[in-house]
Amino acid sequence: MSFTILRNGWYSENYGRDIPTVRETGVPLSSTGDGVVASASRRDLTEAIAVVVTTEGHEDKT
Repeated sequence: MSFTILRNGWYSENYGRDIPTVRETGVPLSSTGDGVVASASRRDLTEAIAVVVTTEGHEDKT
């Protein structure tokens, strides 16, 4: 049985609620410390999923 594992990461839209605080303080708040977060929009992730499930070459991958 073939498989493909897809995992959504942090959505870019999640940052929207922090915009007022960042504007007021000039400091982006994050729990990553000096690390970075790779985010993508839900639309981008949806398009990627559509490609994976409708085209070949993604079997047995994570």
